[in-house]
Amino acid sequence: MVNVLKEKVHLSNDTDLQAVSYIDPAAILEGEPKERANIFFSENGVTIGVWACEPYSEFFDTRTSWELCRVISGRCSLTDQQGTEAAFKAGDSFVVPKGFSGVFKVHEPYVMHFMTAST
Repeated sequence: MVNVLKEKVHLSNDTDLQAVSYIDPAAILEGEPKERANIFFSENGVTIGVWACEPYSEFFDTRTSWELCRVISGRCSLTDQQGTEAAFKAGDSFVVPKGFSGVFKVHEPYVMHFMTAST
């Protein structure tokens, strides 16, 4: 079974990424993200893939899904509406909960594995 999965799913850091535009331009506070992604799976409200971008920041206004993130390279931070900041670097994992509002900031070129679930 594992061999079958290895043939069908290849988790890469930043190979085979295509230009995408998931970020709402109206939410961008600064920078130009130049997003790239490779989606491995998307079904029934669950999406898994690799996402990369350049430094920027955006305002998350009441997230509509849960997101699990594992930073592959670069640094980012989340700041909630109370001003509490959490910083993440390569090797860190974090969850952005459904309903979160605040600022997501990418401080340097960034690559992450992610899984979103809108359940």
